[in-house]
Amino acid sequence: MKPDSIVAKLLGVKTTPVASAEIAALQAEFDAFKVSAEADKAELSTALTTAVEAATALETERDALKAQLEALQAEKAEAAAKAEEAKLSARRARIEAAIGSERVEATMAVVANLTDENFETVMAAMAAGSDKEAQSPLFQEQGVEAKASAEVANGESKEMQLIKSKYPEKATA
Repeated sequence: MKPDSIVAKLLGVKTTPVASAEIAALQAEFDAFKVSAEADKAELSTALTTAVEAATALETERDALKAQLEALQAEKAEAAAKAEEAKLSARRARIEAAIGSERVEATMAVVANLTDENFETVMAAMAAGSDKEAQSPLFQEQGVEAKASAEVANGESKEMQLIKSKYPEKATA
């Protein structure tokens, strides 16, 4: 409150040179504080503006990196899908070579989700089964050609062997 203001006069505040000097010193100190506060305010405003710009730049960079990440994840998923497709195609070809094309789809439905190790085990069993099947008498030729090849192997036909066994003295003559 100023010493010569109306309120000061009504309250009976008297101005003295010492009080006026103190008031002037306090007013000068207040004005200096006000200038300092304004300078601090301007500095903080500048710092805030810089921080907001930096945050905006970081957000922009984050968005760009996020887009790159999504693109890389899409490429990875596509590559994984192609690799899985190639793996299934290779498995299908191996199964077809092992058991023929008639049962490929049914067999693929069973082995499609097996691990590589388990698939190799199944394929080894199929190969062993196919080899055993091929060696079985059920798959040996039984026609005229087989009879002829059996005769050549022994040098005599079965009929001749029967005759020799029934009439040993005549067969050797």
